[in-house]
Amino acid sequence: MASQRSKAKRLYLALFLLTSLGLSLFWAWGLWGQSFGLGNHALSTNTPAVMGRDPWLWPFTSNSIWNHPIGSQANYHPAQLPKANVVSTDPDLLFVIPRDSPARLLYDPGSWLKRCSGTTTYENLSIQIPDGLIVPDAVNEPGRYETPNNAAALLQPDGRTILQLEPMARCDPQGPVYGYRWPKQNVDLYGDGIPGSHLGSGLSALGGAIRKGELLSKEPIRHALKLEFWGKYLHYDAKRETPGYRWPADRADGQAASIYEGSDPELVMGSLMAIPPATSIASLGLKTDAGRKIAEALRDFGGYVVDSTGWDAHAIAIEAGVEQELQRASGYGLSGNASNPTKFYGDFNRIVQALAIVTDNRPEQPGGAGTPRTDLAPPLPSPPPS
Repeated sequence: MASQRSKAKRLYLALFLLTSLGLSLFWAWGLWGQSFGLGNHALSTNTPAVMGRDPWLWPFTSNSIWNHPIGSQANYHPAQLPKANVVSTDPDLLFVIPRDSPARLLYDPGSWLKRCSGTTTYENLSIQIPDGLIVPDAVNEPGRYETPNNAAALLQPDGRTILQLEPMARCDPQGPVYGYRWPKQNVDLYGDGIPGSHLGSGLSALGGAIRKGELLSKEPIRHALKLEFWGKYLHYDAKRETPGYRWPADRADGQAASIYEGSDPELVMGSLMAIPPATSIASLGLKTDAGRKIAEALRDFGGYVVDSTGWDAHAIAIEAGVEQELQRASGYGLSGNASNPTKFYGDFNRIVQALAIVTDNRPEQPGGAGTPRTDLAPPLPSPPPS
């Protein structure tokens, strides 16, 4: 969705900028999470959990692409992705909207760099949003260039309707919200959860994100992930029916014809990537627990290409706050570069270099041929009454 220049820097994300009220975005996601129902430990009021399956924390149907394991007879095609100069994250903004939140107008962003300057309302739509919730604008000043994607999923007060935006911004704590809404029809938390506001692919902002607690838990990650690579490696053929993308994506980047330079027609937006079972996780020589857990999830569930990074970087989508949570608990984060080769930088590069493309991932056969490698997610509880 972003221009190549802005995408080239967007992975240096400004997620914790101080606002004029002395509030930080971390506070909005943390302390507000407890009082407004935005944090993981305050969600059961809106989303009933049964047998450990909270629909907000583990969303969508058991056979959703986000919950479906790789098939035992899946066809793997080597991706042959190289080591990247940068490893980073793309934080998704995930909010549960309280029932008494006021309605505020939704505007299209003014521009990629001045999001809160928009003057065109989105179909004159108002959305519920709690006063005080700030999502800072992009930053473009000497020494600082920060343009996060801010793909956002907002669970509505009915406990099942998801409204999705990108790039979400809100500069006035009682003001309007900015962001392109996609899909135009809201997504059901109890549905398949495919479409969403990762606008390079049209895939979900909620599904596939690594959630708070998942990298610290002793339990495995039991869902597919979301991956992002330099557009230089993605393929574009204008003669194809779906140039630059495949199911479950519904598009490629707007600049795909000029920025996708890859020669492999299997590597496109929406491709399902996985570590083949013939490659043992131990053989990758991973140094971090987070790296091992991510590798196991990519072996069992895979990861979908949902955006391009615009520069020499590999990225993984996470719920906002996951990297800070891991840093506090384990002393390392999920970012690094060739000049600062952290342990996870080495781990994630080795993981990406081990990835293959599941070429037989189709609507009638999610995850590829054969029986699922591991159990499907347990059934969802009954949805809340309308």
